[in-house]
Amino acid sequence: MNSKIKKISLSFLVRKLLNNISLFLLFFVLISKTQNSLAINLISDAEIESGIKHIVTPIIKVTGINPDEMNIFIVLNDEANAFAISGNNIFINTGLLTLFNDVNVLKGVFAHELGHVTGGHIIRRQEKLRELYSNSMITSLLGVAAILGGAGDAGAAIISGSGHSLERNMMRFNRENEYSADQAAYKYLRLSENSPEGLIKILRYFNSRNSSIDLKKFKYMMTHPLSSERLYAADRLGEWPLDKKRNEHDQQIYNRIYAKLQGFIADPNVIIEQRDSMLTGFARQYELAIAYFRLDDLKKSLSIMDSLIKQEPKNGYLYELKAQFLFESGHVRKAVPVYERAVQLQMSDDLVKLEYAVALINAAVKIDDKVKSAEYYKKAISQLNEVIISQPQNPWAFRNLAIAYGRVGQIGASNLMLAEEALLYDDIEKAEMFINLAKKKGLNNSLQVRAEDIIKNISNRKNK
Repeated sequence: MNSKIKKISLSFLVRKLLNNISLFLLFFVLISKTQNSLAINLISDAEIESGIKHIVTPIIKVTGINPDEMNIFIVLNDEANAFAISGNNIFINTGLLTLFNDVNVLKGVFAHELGHVTGGHIIRRQEKLRELYSNSMITSLLGVAAILGGAGDAGAAIISGSGHSLERNMMRFNRENEYSADQAAYKYLRLSENSPEGLIKILRYFNSRNSSIDLKKFKYMMTHPLSSERLYAADRLGEWPLDKKRNEHDQQIYNRIYAKLQGFIADPNVIIEQRDSMLTGFARQYELAIAYFRLDDLKKSLSIMDSLIKQEPKNGYLYELKAQFLFESGHVRKAVPVYERAVQLQMSDDLVKLEYAVALINAAVKIDDKVKSAEYYKKAISQLNEVIISQPQNPWAFRNLAIAYGRVGQIGASNLMLAEEALLYDDIEKAEMFINLAKKKGLNNSLQVRAEDIIKNISNRKNK
């Protein structure tokens, strides 16, 4: 997991997800959500991402959204939170995923965020901000005019009142959206035959945290409605059909998501010593294997992983985790066949392919046999080319492709991949430099076509 935590700058996220959102909206939506940080840590884990997608797909379907078009991101953040931005993009904090080992909490919160997406709240928030910001600017200009005209105190009051009004208007607008998203969530949970208890549970949690504060005094300065008010609305829910068998299966999947996150995030000593873990059986062993790995007890962690693999010999994610243990412990060549088995079992999972390719590249360096080494690089190139077809926005894939091509002497192709990576970071100067180097070193016909596309892309961006 540590090797799969990627620090993503907000500016990079904006380029990839928020191309048509104003900078003002970006600051309001994202900076506030990441506690004024300039970057967020995204966790990339094939099993966790696949498990969450499986759990929430029935809810996505009832909204009319194609599940394949929904992007779900896991944020390494202790705060129990989730948020949606620009289109079908939902971010879920690890703090929410590990707050309760309850799959219905995930379902309820996800349904709520879907309510923001389908309600057009992101776009409407942008429009509202522009409207309020425009009005505020006019009022502020009047205040400046008053100051310049000699009425300093009056001008300052106008400007101060303008900012306060803007803030209150925006917060009232947000509270209305939260109510709307709650109602949409209950609708989607009902239609997908899922329980509303998870959403009610998280509301009760927030309500208990706020009970010691007289929040009614600050009600109109809050971005969300009072949890007690939202719970009152939930009390009016009627009965609806539940798919209990599916929910039990989803909980089993969630147990492993919870175990994996706890294993990598929580104190490993506490995990091993605790006698009242919320996990039992397979999930508890999974959690322990990770904890022992983090304490550098590779022998113990591999022993547990091997016992889990015996129970589920066709579970590719178990092989992937075992391979990660080996790779990150310095046993790179031993990790390669384990990753290969993981790929065979999870053939459609690009992240597993990417990890396998990285292991091949690192193992090839340690092989004295040039023929065997070249074979590893070629396998890595094959895997990575499959990854970039389905993940053309993945800079890590292009970076490793550049390395692999360079190691087999295809310098033109290597520079082409570096140009692709540079474009993903909007570094036009570097992209232009690498594409020129690629052309000088020579490219085959298929890569030549790709180079021409990159040149056009660079030209278009420079002319904007």
